[in-house]
Amino acid sequence: MATVSTHQLAFDGQRVTKTYRQWDRGEARREWDCLSLLHRHRPGLAPEPLQHELDADPPSIVMTRVPGVSLADVGRLAPEQCAGVVVALERLHTAIPATTLADVPLRRFHAAEAVTELRTWMAKGHDAGDDDLTSSALDEAGRWLGSQDADSLASAAGTPVFTHGDGNLSNFVWSDRTGRASVVDLEDAGRSDRAYELADLTEHISPWVDGSLDPAALLQRVEIEKHDTKRFRQCRRLFATFWLLMLLPDGRAHTRNPAGTLGRQATRLLAVL
Repeated sequence: MATVSTHQLAFDGQRVTKTYRQWDRGEARREWDCLSLLHRHRPGLAPEPLQHELDADPPSIVMTRVPGVSLADVGRLAPEQCAGVVVALERLHTAIPATTLADVPLRRFHAAEAVTELRTWMAKGHDAGDDDLTSSALDEAGRWLGSQDADSLASAAGTPVFTHGDGNLSNFVWSDRTGRASVVDLEDAGRSDRAYELADLTEHISPWVDGSLDPAALLQRVEIEKHDTKRFRQCRRLFATFWLLMLLPDGRAHTRNPAGTLGRQATRLLAVL
């Protein structure tokens, strides 16, 4: 049995039971609906949903076990694994027909929601300590969040895609047998846009904090349409700001990462602002 912050997993042969530790945002229903949608339109990319107890306290769902190993646990990714992440993303993003996708709810922490939440978070005030680099990054992030650039990110739309809604590398499972990556953990899944999702993965702390994946190597393997280029830069600024706030001394990720991570994130943020 494995426990993470939002849920508990129990393994029984080729079946996995996911029991939710928090479900106030409808995580169980969202994951069941999105797994069902993916299994209908792109079977094999994610676990197959088998049964659920969505009204239980706590709710749970049963799904097939995806063979392979989480890419967060393999160390530095081999070229074929990096390519596998890109292929999995492309298959995920294009899985749902446009007419069906239009009726899919927006992912949790979509662009407009993220800008609003980060502005509220920033307004509470934060202590960057005695580190001038972090203080500078925090000030610049605050200015950007109050800018028209952030306004346009929240109000504009990009190329619509379906997403699992989490750029964490641990949500990609690699199979040496098939040479493919699968996607797991869809409790924040839904409709999004391509630039936003590529930025979520590119700026997520999980690929670079331990050297598993150089974001630059990932970007070399993806093609960003010309009309999405500006939005991609805006989205990178958003997620880089999010991770700076998460890594501050009062942030949820501060104690979970190696010493020096905050300074590295401050440098990353200043580079994209």
